[in-house]
Amino acid sequence: MCNQRILNPYRAGESFMRLSNEGCLYHDLLFRQHEQVAQAVERNKLLIWHEWKRTGFKFPHEFESNGLNLSWYLEGHLQCEKQPCFGCYLGEWTLIWKHAIQCNLGSCYNTLFETFILPEFNAPMLLDAILRGEVILDRPNVIRGRTGARAYRSLLERIQECAYETIKLYVVQEFFPHWFEKADLTPLLGPHYSNPTK
Repeated sequence: MCNQRILNPYRAGESFMRLSNEGCLYHDLLFRQHEQVAQAVERNKLLIWHEWKRTGFKFPHEFESNGLNLSWYLEGHLQCEKQPCFGCYLGEWTLIWKHAIQCNLGSCYNTLFETFILPEFNAPMLLDAILRGEVILDRPNVIRGRTGARAYRSLLERIQECAYETIKLYVVQEFFPHWFEKADLTPLLGPHYSNPTK
């Protein structure tokens, strides 16, 4: 399911199920439990697919060489037997981010970010879809971005430690109008960044 041949017959308006194996458990999970995430994915499905292509069609479960066993975070769901697909990619990352965001155990939270998310995740459009879903609900301490993405300040600070500049840039572009307007960005972006609002 990972080559250009699959994308060629793809037409605008069709569900991303066309890029997934029939009966993909993760695809079904996304629509049953994370409907808002699935809707956000639908609006940007080709961009997210190309993010996945750019990173070499890697799946989260392929990064376990870092020493982190992801089976617990994936809640027992298994990848498609013959070949993991786009639905597997979306479902795995959605479950991992959900656990990372909602986890109250510091050692688990830190391990997940430090050994897995920060060095490996490089898909800003997918992150946007997840943050626009129901993983984070509207509360007084929640910051809302310009596309409707939601995040805690502490989460944004954590994401800024990501190894990839594309993720850091996404945070600035998404949340700058609402959070960074009067803030000093130096602690997050480094001394090379010049705040245009100052």
